[in-house]
Amino acid sequence: MLDRYPVAAIKTGMLFSKPHVVAVSEILARYPDIPLVVDPVMIASTGDPLLEKDAIAAYRDRLLPRASLITPNLDEASVLCRESLQSEEDIERGARMLSETFGTDVLLKGGHLPGTECADFLLAQGSGSWFRSPRLETAAGHGTGCTLSAAVTAGFAQGMDAAEAVARAKRFLDQTLSEALEFGQIAMLNQGTTFPKA
Repeated sequence: MLDRYPVAAIKTGMLFSKPHVVAVSEILARYPDIPLVVDPVMIASTGDPLLEKDAIAAYRDRLLPRASLITPNLDEASVLCRESLQSEEDIERGARMLSETFGTDVLLKGGHLPGTECADFLLAQGSGSWFRSPRLETAAGHGTGCTLSAAVTAGFAQGMDAAEAVARAKRFLDQTLSEALEFGQIAMLNQGTTFPKA
């Protein structure tokens, strides 16, 4: 399929088992020039694991070293670093550790930190930058990390560098969350109800 379409960037999401990770990494090995964003979806926001244990080793050995950018959340980065990351200082240190270990840029998503901001740290080409946005109270917040990673990948496909892609992706996510509707509101919208913009 990648030979038939002009694919400009690739993002991986949840890969449940070692065979999944191995199969994907073997395919991607044939396309080293396509930017690859690896979102290592390992742990749900509830803390429940989302993949088999041997898949983590496969991520480490096969997929993460191929990535142009990896985008773990705080819990996933803690697993990959083999230590708990609980503060902004930990995030910066963890991002550098992951970048050195896997030879890739890192966007460490800090949305699970307490506080009034969602603070994400990008380490790209050895240079670190924080991207901050207000924490929005919404019932439509599930999957925000995956959405952010996908939006960054879209930026890569358009030729943006990591900092530009992350900045635009953060703006897109903030707008999406500020205008999000809950499930009941969607049903009402279908019946002709209008809602004021946030």
